[in-house]
Amino acid sequence: MDENGESVVGTRAGPFEPTDHYVTTYRDGRIYVHVLDWNGKNNLLLPAVTDRVVTNAWIMGDEAVDGSSWGLARQHPWGLLLVLPSEFHSGVDDIVVLDIEGDPAELQTPRLVEADPSAVVRLFGDSAKMSGGPCHLPAQDWIEGWKTPGDSASWKVSLLQAYDYTVAITYAAGERAAGATFEIAVGSGELVWEVRETGAWLGEEQGFEKIPLEGALRLPAGTSTITLRRVGEVKRGEVVRVHSLELISPPAQQAMIVAKARARKIRAGADWLVGAKYGVMFHWSTTTQPLRGPQKPYPEAVSDFDVDALVDIVTDTGAGYVVFTAVHGIM
Repeated sequence: MDENGESVVGTRAGPFEPTDHYVTTYRDGRIYVHVLDWNGKNNLLLPAVTDRVVTNAWIMGDEAVDGSSWGLARQHPWGLLLVLPSEFHSGVDDIVVLDIEGDPAELQTPRLVEADPSAVVRLFGDSAKMSGGPCHLPAQDWIEGWKTPGDSASWKVSLLQAYDYTVAITYAAGERAAGATFEIAVGSGELVWEVRETGAWLGEEQGFEKIPLEGALRLPAGTSTITLRRVGEVKRGEVVRVHSLELISPPAQQAMIVAKARARKIRAGADWLVGAKYGVMFHWSTTTQPLRGPQKPYPEAVSDFDVDALVDIVTDTGAGYVVFTAVHGIM
């Protein structure tokens, strides 16, 4: 306690929900991550923090391990990754300290979504509070694990003006999930959503579609809690993956109509593409290997690139256009 008391005394639980691998506490712009189990790895994934910067990170009691973002703590859209070589793991409550901008309490779920009623309000899993089986997978950016009736995800939304909102849901579901029932509730109002099988061009339960629901929800001015809840029988083996909810007010609906009309008006003609018949595409980046000899440093490879030879190759194919990728993944 003498050494690590700072991480306990005078702190509050959170802002992240506890797991089998970690528990967090916080105070005064600082988060303490109590690592219970590294799970045999040199890293630990926390919920994503995308609206503020982790300014510094270190291991409590070990000044040798110190680093800002992209050192020990690495911020990604899919999660806040803590990376610590195994030689620094004590095996007994390693505490990673994070200095972070703003108030850590704002990172607790459900996070307050301050919405503009004139635009579509989009609710994602990273700002929701889960109850029961569901969990948000940051890397995939969907919610899954609807195992029992009553399982839910809730969002807290702040609005300046009351409206009747239509709702659209983006999700993926396989054949076994067809007919599963959910309700979307706020206050005394609710909508019922019956799941149907979505397309599967990316594989089972990965064909995401956006489906508008019938009816509307009345959201008052001020703060409301919107809950997506599983109801009815849960069949064995069913999988439903929810990416997002969209709340659409009448002004937002009108703005969408205007935007679509404008997009059609300024849309570029595709006559040239029709006339081209077909094209060819090249991936050429830092990982591209030469036909012979060792790989060159990227600047040298760019300097030595034989454009005339490429033109001759494309001409021989008869292609009407070229798509050339010079940046792909890692540069």
